[in-house]
Amino acid sequence: KKYSPSNKYVTSIETDGNVVYVNRVKKKNGSYTKTSTDSIMTQLISENSTYYVDSTSVKKFLKQNYLHLPSGAKMEEKPDFKTVELVVITENTTLRLTEKTNIKCFYIYSHGALIGKKFHCGEAVSTANEGMGVVIDSDGKVIWERGGQFLSKELSGISGARTGNGFSSKKACSYLLLKAMQVNIDKKDVEGDSVMQILKKHLDYVVNLSGCDVSEVLYFVSSESPVIAKIGKDHYVVLKAYTENNVKWYDPQSGETTSMSISNASKTLKEAGNVFISAV
Repeated sequence: KKYSPSNKYVTSIETDGNVVYVNRVKKKNGSYTKTSTDSIMTQLISENSTYYVDSTSVKKFLKQNYLHLPSGAKMEEKPDFKTVELVVITENTTLRLTEKTNIKCFYIYSHGALIGKKFHCGEAVSTANEGMGVVIDSDGKVIWERGGQFLSKELSGISGARTGNGFSSKKACSYLLLKAMQVNIDKKDVEGDSVMQILKKHLDYVVNLSGCDVSEVLYFVSSESPVIAKIGKDHYVVLKAYTENNVKWYDPQSGETTSMSISNASKTLKEAGNVFISAV
């Protein structure tokens, strides 16, 4: 097709499917200035693109193929197809798990909609708190809920365990949490390099709440689950009670229960890295 614009000059062209875009300039007072872009469309259809096969995946990971025909085409008979008689697989495609895993996934809902999922409980709780939401695990159990705790709570029996003779504060706090979760255990059986390692030997559902703030983890205290918190290097305490303004923890190093404002407790715990561990 010939293209001759009046008083205009073609500088370049661009194509998109069956459309040609013509970039042009016009001459005025001895110089060239950019003017509107023109377009040319063809109605010619490539015969090669009228017949094609498309595919899609459906449930149970099956693959379906679709044969697309041009408008007006008719089939005189059903298309035949061929299958192979033998398939030879030269690689072992079997996945064998050498160790049983129990990885929990935490789903975050806000205003009735799923807004995300996390494999770290602490991250899920913080996200749900920002969205005024709730955390539900892969089994449908509510793990944490914004506004779902009592205004005040105090757990009994969180005292007595002291450090000394190789019994560190992390072991003492783990022992107290296990006792609160109705685990019958002797102090000599509390073994492990970390709080998570100690608790997982005796409990099926331990949650790492690290990264949360103290106001978020008090939900677990409200649900009858003490929270182990780090307040210094190798120094752990057990959060056991709270009110609207204060929080209490038991320190196995001093053998005393300390009460302080939530703001002061938040500062101390944040400086220690906001490390929290509890159980469901």
